[in-house]
Amino acid sequence: DVWSTTSSSKSSSCTSSLVSSLSSSLSLSSSSSSSSSEGGYSNKGTGGGSVWAPWTNANTTHYPSTVNGLNQEIEDFVQWVSPTAEERMMREDVLSRISSVVKDLWPQARVEVIGSYKTELCVPTSDIDLVIFGVSLHSSDLYPLFVLSSALETSVSTRVKVITTAKVPIIKLKDSKSSCSVDIAFEVTTGLENTKIVASLLETYPLLKPLTLVIKYYLKLKGLNDTWCGGIGSYTLVLLIISFLQNKTKLKGQDTNETENLAHLLLGFLEFYSRKFDYTELVISVKDCCYHNKKSKNWFNDNCPDLLSVEDPHNPEIDVGYASFQISEVKKAFEDAFTKLTNAIKKQQQSYLSHVVYSSSYVKGCRDKIKSVYGSSSRRNSTEYCPKKRNWNKNSAQQGKRRPKNRQYPPMRKKFRRR
Repeated sequence: DVWSTTSSSKSSSCTSSLVSSLSSSLSLSSSSSSSSSEGGYSNKGTGGGSVWAPWTNANTTHYPSTVNGLNQEIEDFVQWVSPTAEERMMREDVLSRISSVVKDLWPQARVEVIGSYKTELCVPTSDIDLVIFGVSLHSSDLYPLFVLSSALETSVSTRVKVITTAKVPIIKLKDSKSSCSVDIAFEVTTGLENTKIVASLLETYPLLKPLTLVIKYYLKLKGLNDTWCGGIGSYTLVLLIISFLQNKTKLKGQDTNETENLAHLLLGFLEFYSRKFDYTELVISVKDCCYHNKKSKNWFNDNCPDLLSVEDPHNPEIDVGYASFQISEVKKAFEDAFTKLTNAIKKQQQSYLSHVVYSSSYVKGCRDKIKSVYGSSSRRNSTEYCPKKRNWNKNSAQQGKRRPKNRQYPPMRKKFRRR
């Protein structure tokens, strides 16, 4: 591994250049803003429609007309997007019901939570990732997946699917009670290792969590947050943010000041990975706090030279960024967000983040359902939303196929048996 000469030529701090470029355009007058009765600004979006920002404080008329205003709004957004008490209760309930089914099948099994639910980097629509140990000898064994999927169909969800064509076979289901999506795998240790690495990085870099939540939510709205579709997964995104904090900031993500707060770091991250980072030559190494050369690691792809390359801190020989084959679309998304946010600051808008993120009807629907199910103790243990098997008993009054008595039907043709 060698140091790249390209990275040294670009070693100037992104945040310092960003502050100097915006300092002349941030002395703007404050304007009045209209707020919703529930809190949140309603700004004009790019398409002319109104965009609601529910993370804004109803008692706040406007944010300051500086980068500090964007910093304040990021703090409010992180508080809004973080799991509520009902959402935490929902995830614990889903985990408890699935664990109960697993224990009934295999008493010796162990259910482990991995991913964003474990590290608390989940957004309102994030799924739950589980790994089951102590059932089979290898993760490629498909028999436990079909056994568990059949058991889950009768108690947890009616929408269960076993995906055997993936690199790691998994069970995908949608909980009938909470509509939460769940992914279940068997005997896979990489998820546990990655979760431990992220948890350790969150303790070392306090600013990692708010930056991850904002960028992850933005990529989710763009449909670029999943490696299944070529986007950037949560684990890869965390490594990108850590690498930026290690190499392109002065405080290394440990603290904030007037020139390096959350707003400066967010804009600097978007600008760096959309305009300055050399995807053709460089490999991101969080473990070594530097950049390596692709050709020196034999990771250069002649067919796709611009692919993202990121070392796995647990195993530097693994490229976790290789699956992000839509990195060009991710770069465009970062460029679009950077341009809109910088223009919003210059023009003194009522809400800065509402130009790039919003609360969709799907997010609102998910949160409303979770609140209605888990909001009160009287319905907390209710089985109203649990799946019910269809009753095929002919004598059942709920059969639904019996002909009403008072309805007139046309006479039926008699069928004659041919002699």
